[in-house]
Amino acid sequence: MKKLHLLVLRSFAAPFAGSFSVALFVLVLQFLAQYQQDIFGKGFGGGVIAQIFGYTAVQLTVLALPIAVLIASLSTMGKLGETYELAAMKSAGISLFRILRPLLGVVLVLTLISGGLSWHVIPRINLKLYSLLYDVQQAKPQFFLTAGLFDYKFDGFTLYFARRDERGLLYDLKIWDHSRTPQFTKTITADSARMWIDQEQLYLRLTLYHGEQHETGGFSDDPKGRLAYSRVTFDSLQYKLDMSGFGLQRMDEQAFKSHQYMQTWWELRDTLKIMVDIPRATLRRAADYQQGQLTALYAPGRCTVPDSLIARDTAGSVLDWFPAEQRTDIIALALNQARGLKAYSASTRETYDYEDTQLSRFRIEWYLKYTLPLSCILMLFIGAPLGAIIRKGGLGMPTVVSIGFFILFYVLMAQGRKLAYKHVVEEWFGIWLPLIVMAPIALYLTWQSATDSRLFDLSSWRLVGLWLLRPFRRRT
Repeated sequence: MKKLHLLVLRSFAAPFAGSFSVALFVLVLQFLAQYQQDIFGKGFGGGVIAQIFGYTAVQLTVLALPIAVLIASLSTMGKLGETYELAAMKSAGISLFRILRPLLGVVLVLTLISGGLSWHVIPRINLKLYSLLYDVQQAKPQFFLTAGLFDYKFDGFTLYFARRDERGLLYDLKIWDHSRTPQFTKTITADSARMWIDQEQLYLRLTLYHGEQHETGGFSDDPKGRLAYSRVTFDSLQYKLDMSGFGLQRMDEQAFKSHQYMQTWWELRDTLKIMVDIPRATLRRAADYQQGQLTALYAPGRCTVPDSLIARDTAGSVLDWFPAEQRTDIIALALNQARGLKAYSASTRETYDYEDTQLSRFRIEWYLKYTLPLSCILMLFIGAPLGAIIRKGGLGMPTVVSIGFFILFYVLMAQGRKLAYKHVVEEWFGIWLPLIVMAPIALYLTWQSATDSRLFDLSSWRLVGLWLLRPFRRRT
């Protein structure tokens, strides 16, 4: 049995390593494609790009592991079946479950690794990844100026020049300065200019030659409110623009710590214990407030009804129970109370919906920490029996079938999460939906493989079709 287990493990190792590498690479590229405009073209060094790739790869490992297990198990058992090694094992009296025992041991180890990553490592990786992506998004594009185009990279300034010669001189330069107020504008024109970057103080320094400076705005004593205007000519002028915003400014990571993606298993558990009572407390406060307002409406001294009127059987409006001089005050008081209660109820509803949505997000993240690790075991009992039934190795048929099953798993997971977010189903049901749907499929395939069924044999399906059509045949 040791040699048999080694044979199965050797057959599993190469497909697993290859499929895991390819799946992880594709998932990383798909994730980073969402941020390509924020990452590339801003002049970041290789260290920043490497950090983003590394953090993303660790984050998506728990999603790549089920894909790799599915493809590798299906390919392994399909190859053993194609070379009749699987048939030889079964003819020797070895059951399918005994053959799968080494693969089950490996997958259990992968499940524990996936669980450890999902519970403890990935939340810390998410904290570093999303804080870095936020800083990258806030950084400005790499500084460069193009002749003939207006440049808006500097806050409050617009630059334009017609051409640049081989010595680096800029010709027909124009600068629009609207950084102070919308009413104050400054326009500078120059025949030529020389430019260099002050790396120490992070300034773009310009020396402008033979130009004019036009200013509009400022303070004016004109009774009609007309703005002041001035014009200055110069032979040379020194000008500088702030470039500090072009670098990558790192934000404190602790500002993102409250998000559900950034919390470990223990932190999520403690947060859920606190959050579960917040929506209920909001409803209790609303009920107490409304009860207090309704009680205050009938407080002594607000509106008194003589005992003679209360005892009398008065038909018609309730206002007829009160003296005529009190009816206007009563109507105004009731309207104010109604408007106040309506506004408070609407505000409470918005607060409750927000708190309940936040609670659902944390619950969904809590259940996800179990779903993806357990999906490795599910994919083993789908891929291995299916490979034994198909009896095709390599990367052709196994890959196509594996991708189909994983697409089904991913669609169920995405739709279940969406239904849970919208409170159509309970959070646990929405997140566990792919396991609930695909677990019977795995049991059915395992049973079919263990009993040597002819699931993909066309002749067997032809017999099933003839049996179903038997009642509709014309009797001869």
